[in-house]
Amino acid sequence: GGAFEEAADAAKGKFNVKEFFGELRLPLLKDAPLAYRLEVGGAVRFSDYSTIGKTTAWKLDGTWAPIRDISFRGTYSTAVRAPNIGELFGAQSQTFEFISDPCDQNYVQNGTQYRAANCQALLSSLGVVDPTSFEDTRSVNILGTQGGNSALSEEKAKTWTAGVVLQPSFLRGFTLTADWYNIRISKAVNQVTAEKVAELCVDQSTLDNQYCAAITRNNGGPQAGFIDSFVVGPLNVASFKTAGLDINLNYVLRTERAGTFTLNIVGNYLNKQSYVPIPGADPVNDAYTGGIADGDTISPKYQAKVDLTWKKGARLMSRTGWRAS
Repeated sequence: GGAFEEAADAAKGKFNVKEFFGELRLPLLKDAPLAYRLEVGGAVRFSDYSTIGKTTAWKLDGTWAPIRDISFRGTYSTAVRAPNIGELFGAQSQTFEFISDPCDQNYVQNGTQYRAANCQALLSSLGVVDPTSFEDTRSVNILGTQGGNSALSEEKAKTWTAGVVLQPSFLRGFTLTADWYNIRISKAVNQVTAEKVAELCVDQSTLDNQYCAAITRNNGGPQAGFIDSFVVGPLNVASFKTAGLDINLNYVLRTERAGTFTLNIVGNYLNKQSYVPIPGADPVNDAYTGGIADGDTISPKYQAKVDLTWKKGARLMSRTGWRAS
């Protein structure tokens, strides 16, 4: 192997977007038996990007308060994130990588159930007489290019939440909310190596995929089927899952002589957080891991932040904070 560097092209790009959005709120019941308040709502956003085309995001939500002191709420929504300028139009430059060909007879059985048949069809179309004995004996770095990917599509998320709000009438100024959340992101943008791109090409149910388009093989001749070049860049290959509980407690105590005291507690319980870097890969558990020394994001199981404020008149007398994770 070796390291090579080539001058990169200038990075530039642009896109425009047109959007239409609307929101609807329907109060169904009010001050009724077992329905102090009942309402549903929804929202939708249509977008048309010059880069990725049309996208749609929407949500549905509802709130039911059987009595004034307690209410239940929930949402279900879909969201999108369009790729940014760097992901789409990042400067192209040359790069070199060593690739162990997944269609080589030594590796063809290592992939998914589709790899062997896909390699047979792919190599046969390129003039390889016996694909089952195909072997790339080269030990060289292959020249390719890396940079942005203008063929990216949007990331997609599905989210649902369910929660409760407590505002007891016998404890004025007190509010407690607790919401369970579940978020799944698919087609997330991630950069993979040329080796992984070559594997993903033949590990799908069809050869007509974005990965095969990034790998160029020799057609005919003594090196028929050999990988000649590749293109690496961001691809819509990753996915994320997370779920947990958010809690927010707020209590405001007003007194005539001593002033106003405010207590705020924000907490989170992380139930799960996993990441799949490429299709077919084992999930990476990001929950309860991380550190400060290596720069990783800390994802503790429990987090809490407490703020206590004392204010008299227009003057802030004291503020104390505490955080734990």
